[in-house]
Amino acid sequence: MALSDHTEIDPTPEYHRRGCQVGRWAQTLPERDRLTLERWLADKSVPHSVIAKAINDDPDYPVNFAERAIAYHRNGCRCGAV
Repeated sequence: MALSDHTEIDPTPEYHRRGCQVGRWAQTLPERDRLTLERWLADKSVPHSVIAKAINDDPDYPVNFAERAIAYHRNGCRCGAV
């Protein structure tokens, strides 16, 4: 299929479309990274800001989460992910 055959392109990655942004993104991670994220989220001594910075600074993942997105997911999000 040629690029010219596309009438429209969705610029939004799938994990940004509905529900919890952090949960959707976490589901796309390789198992090792997802388990690391789960461990960080479960450890209440690790601040939301530290988790957000670790994710945002990782060159393997072109995402940028606000601290409040991490906090939302961590504190009662009903997305069921991670």
